[in-house]
Amino acid sequence: MKQKSILILTDSLAFPRTLPEEVKYSETYISLLKHKFPEIDFIHYGHGGSTLPNLYEYSSYYHETLDPFLVIIQCGIVDCAPRALTLTESQILKRIPLFNRPLLYLVKKYSKNLRKYRKISYTSLDEFKTYIEMFEKICFIR
Repeated sequence: MKQKSILILTDSLAFPRTLPEEVKYSETYISLLKHKFPEIDFIHYGHGGSTLPNLYEYSSYYHETLDPFLVIIQCGIVDCAPRALTLTESQILKRIPLFNRPLLYLVKKYSKNLRKYRKISYTSLDEFKTYIEMFEKICFIR
């Protein structure tokens, strides 16, 4: 009989950590699932700071090579969190010598107002929906 497998794709929230509060690997839900259901092959792929489009791209290897019984996707906080700058703006700003520290200080100082008025997130609602639908197609329609 073929062993059932479950693919779990996550951002960093599934990882052990020391801050803001310590979570040991044995306390993560991935570890708890593996111990509770040893007959299931849990395949975890996680990438810190991932958005849903990132996870789709990073997990493309699994799309054709696995036939999991279930796919669990844990992400969204990085996608939806309000941002003062776009990802591109932030990357450009960090690469400007001499001016990046004072500019980053100003962004941090006025971050609350920038987030409120700019209404930026890394993934738009339409893009998020599109990627959910893409995951549904590769995970559930065979």
